[in-house]
Amino acid sequence: MKDRRFGKFAISAQLMEADKHTVCMALSGCVVVRCEMIYAYDNFEYTAWRSDFAQVPEGEIIPWYDVLILDYGNKIEFKKRESE
Repeated sequence: MKDRRFGKFAISAQLMEADKHTVCMALSGCVVVRCEMIYAYDNFEYTAWRSDFAQVPEGEIIPWYDVLILDYGNKIEFKKRESE
């Protein structure tokens, strides 16, 4: 795959239960390639392709993004985390 725009992000199980519409909006621009429920943190961790994620060269580690819910859930943004 030449267009390697992958990212990792997490969505809390609490948000999943409380506001499914916002979660659907966040996932609507993604092609999820992996989702795992992390019970220790009570969240879902996703690995996904998204057109506005940065390119990830082959062999590099897929970066983490924070999901920003803005304007009372009407706007969703993904912000790349600084290197950890």
